[in-house]
Amino acid sequence: MSGKSNARGRWPAVIAALLTERTHEAAAAKAGISGATLRRYLNDPAFVREYRRARRDVVEGAIGRIQQAAAKAVDVLERLLDSDSAAIQLRAAALLLDQAVQGVSAIDVDSRLADVEARLSPEGKPVQPSPWGADSKGT
Repeated sequence: MSGKSNARGRWPAVIAALLTERTHEAAAAKAGISGATLRRYLNDPAFVREYRRARRDVVEGAIGRIQQAAAKAVDVLERLLDSDSAAIQLRAAALLLDQAVQGVSAIDVDSRLADVEARLSPEGKPVQPSPWGADSKGT
């Protein structure tokens, strides 16, 4: 096995360590590689793509959990609107209204951006950019 393909075989463990450890040094130690090897991996565009893909997967999982919990959070805020405390009612109302306005604004911006992209696209269709950066398309 060549050195390059042997290194690629270590990538999953190194990426897992990077995702769970607080520092690069701790990640290198957990993965059983030197700090210099980790720095070399982090300068390899193919490794960085795989690492970003793994980070994106972790974040998407967390976002899914947040979205699932959002309905419960709204239920709590709605119950707090009926609190005996005027201060709690006010805070719950303010949070609900703020989130409603932000949601409408985000939907409006997304719609307007899709319209602009459709006008700029040669096919006349909106482009679906990655929210994680230009180099995270999996290429």
